[in-house]
Amino acid sequence: MKSLKNVVVALLVTVSLLLSAPVAWSTPMVDISYIETDLGAGAWQYVFTFQNTSDPVADAGVDLFEVFITLGSTFSPTSVTAPSGWDYLDFLNGELEFYSLIPGIPPDGSDIAPGSSLGGFLVVLSDQLPAGTPQFTAMLVNPDGGDPIPSPAAVPEPSTLLLLGSGLLGAIGIFRQRVTSK
Repeated sequence: MKSLKNVVVALLVTVSLLLSAPVAWSTPMVDISYIETDLGAGAWQYVFTFQNTSDPVADAGVDLFEVFITLGSTFSPTSVTAPSGWDYLDFLNGELEFYSLIPGIPPDGSDIAPGSSLGGFLVVLSDQLPAGTPQFTAMLVNPDGGDPIPSPAAVPEPSTLLLLGSGLLGAIGIFRQRVTSK
């Protein structure tokens, strides 16, 4: 019974620490997907869709305005097309930069608002990309007027950390209970 009380106390301490710690509840994020099509004769077409997966309410103003796609130094596009309101730069090192021409979100601008996506970024290559490519870096607008925000890696949510912590404490409690009962 004493070990059960210890587990409950440890669980309550963990929960209170997690809830009192400063936590970023939402993180601006970008997701990029593409459809690969074999055009024959060694040509491959890639149609990209950029999605600003940031929260439309919590991240209001964090608009996606620029994406760098790294294809690899041996790949050079034979054709590139950007959707309306966007343009691109093709660098010799195997990197493409797509960028919004008009700051702000539609109908006045061409950035991609939180919770929105835009497709039609077309790239034709003379060879198929290997697995694991392309890599990308996305830039988001800072709504407070500061420097642009690079799209970060995913950060675990507080509820995930709470679940992990309580599971670990429960496992420790069961282990201790089995050791003391032997």
